[in-house]
Formats: sequence, C-alpha cells, structure tokens
Amino acid sequence: RQLAKEDGIAVVLVTHKPQEASRIAQRGLALDSGRVVAAGDLTSLAASDEPFLRRFFAEDAGGDREGESNE
Repeated sequence: RQLAKEDGIAVVLVTHKPQEASRIAQRGLALDSGRVVAAGDLTSLAASDEPFLRRFFAEDAGGDREGESNE
C-alpha cells in the first residue's frame, strides 16, 4: 500500500489467499472460472452472501485450499 500511495502506481496482485491480499490491497476482484463474480472493498467481499466468496473466505480461515500447502 505504501508503494502505491507514495509513487501513485497501481499494483495488481493475483492470489488465492484473502489474508495476503488484505495486507496489500484496498479493493479486490473475485474470479470464478474466468468470470467476475464480485468486485469491491475487501471487507464487503468477505461479508458477501455470494456462495463462491463464502467458500473462498471460509477456506482461507480454515487453512489450506485443496492442493496447497502452508510451506
């Protein structure tokens, strides 16, 4: 956030980890099978009733996503 604020640049971060994104970004865009399912501030995305987002944030809170390790 500091780099973007100081230098006035946009940063694009691609991640499957919402907690990681929240440390860097103010806004997010969620894709499911290449289609945009939601966009907005991360707090609103995390509180969404959209089933894909509910699963996504629940998986993050529970640890690993299928096929990923914490190493």
